[in-house]
Order: sequence, then structure tokens, then C-alpha cells
Amino acid sequence: MATMWSKCPSAGSNISPLKNSILEGDGNVTGFLGELSFQSYYPEAERIDNLNYDFNLCGSKVEIKSKLVSTRPRASYEVSLSAYNPNQETDFYFFISVQKKGAEFLRCFLLGYLERDV
Repeated sequence: MATMWSKCPSAGSNISPLKNSILEGDGNVTGFLGELSFQSYYPEAERIDNLNYDFNLCGSKVEIKSKLVSTRPRASYEVSLSAYNPNQETDFYFFISVQKKGAEFLRCFLLGYLERDV
């Protein structure tokens, strides 16, 4: 996590909040850590980073959805999407939990993906 964290703060602090951002920009670091963990697991993924999706993986557009959590995920947990951007042009949503305790980011959990309904 320390290696990912070293790549993150400068990038996360230079981005203004996205339109309709639920956390009004406070989730930038969480989002970057989620994206970095996805790219670490899928090194062949090409970073696109536009408003519709974050990566191209094997010809598919992948949007990363990161959520800050305080505990490890459990099998009974569900993932969800906000309805703020229903026209997002992506093929898949990939869900990642970023665990934080106090001021320390501990680890990222790659939870899985959901195909976008057309």
C-alpha cells in the first residue's frame, strides 16, 4: 500500500471535484488508490481516464468504482451504483473497497465487476 500511496497524493490533490461528485472531491485519493490497485492486478489494462471510463481492458471499457471502508468486506456485502450518471459510456463497472483506519490506508480489496446494462 505504501508504494501505491506514494503515487497518489500529488495526483489526487490536483483534481477538482467531478460534476455530481457525491463526496465533493473528498474521494479523489480513494479513487486513485482503487484505480492503482486495479492496474496492479491487471497490468495489461490501458489507462484512459476520461469522464466515461478509466481503463480499456481487452477491448472493454472499464469504470472503477472505489469505496472507502473501515472493515474487510464480507460475502454478504453488496455493491451499488449511484444514479447520477446513467448515461456513462462504459462496458463494465469494477468495484473496489479501500480500507482505512484513522489516517492510514491499509489495503484495497478487488470485489468484482458488473456488466453495464445497455
